[in-house]
Amino acid sequence: MSERRRLREYLQGRAWTLKELAEAMELPLRVVEDHLRHLEKSLKREGLRLTIQPARCRRCGFVFTHGRLTRPGRCPRCRGDWIEPPRVSIEGGKGRQARRPGGGSTDSGGASSST
Repeated sequence: MSERRRLREYLQGRAWTLKELAEAMELPLRVVEDHLRHLEKSLKREGLRLTIQPARCRRCGFVFTHGRLTRPGRCPRCRGDWIEPPRVSIEGGKGRQARRPGGGSTDSGGASSST
């Protein structure tokens, strides 16, 4: 099984930090980060998405809004360094509309032909 396929299986179960994934897969952080960036593009084609729960400061509750995968060094609000790292998981796939071979969806979209 390829590293990206293993990574995908891990992410479907729960949210992981980058460090947790690297340790579980026995790979360097940078390699896991590269695989995540590639996996993010692959998931889009399947109607899924890589969800990044942002890092947050455990001291004051500040939530970091940039979508980085690595843990920030310090909180800009309180200057604390007790930062909860971001977590990644796979989301989606449920409730998607099924596609017909011709490109149309099986949902009528509210259009009716009542005549």
